[in-house]
Amino acid sequence: ADALRTSTRVIAVSRAGRDKPHPRSRKETPFLVRVRDAAGNVADHLVRAVIDASGTWERSNPLGQAGLPAPGEEEGRRLGLVTAPLPDGAGRDRARFAGRHVLGVGAGHSAANTLLSLGQLAREEPGTRISWAVRGAGAAR
Repeated sequence: ADALRTSTRVIAVSRAGRDKPHPRSRKETPFLVRVRDAAGNVADHLVRAVIDASGTWERSNPLGQAGLPAPGEEEGRRLGLVTAPLPDGAGRDRARFAGRHVLGVGAGHSAANTLLSLGQLAREEPGTRISWAVRGAGAAR
């Protein structure tokens, strides 16, 4: 419990003492994790492992291939046609999606939960249609 830090944001992750990736001694080189707490104080921590569980809570993955935005994606965001991550189709964002054709993109848990919410909306609101797009040949995973 004494190792937990609440109200703290990770602002950078690197390898300690490395300016560029070096494959040699990688396993022995600790990570340097830089954090900022709610008061604005910055601290560095040396750790053996980092688990990135940030998902899409504040920042969605680009829709295009290789981690790049799809053609037209940035304009779509500006026009409000591409939503922020994790919309609540059956709840707070209901009016935005009701009676419209909605494209859900992704094959992870976040996409699945969003699509389930939109499915509930489609059962309740006539004219609501859902399409699902995934990268790759299928959504089996």
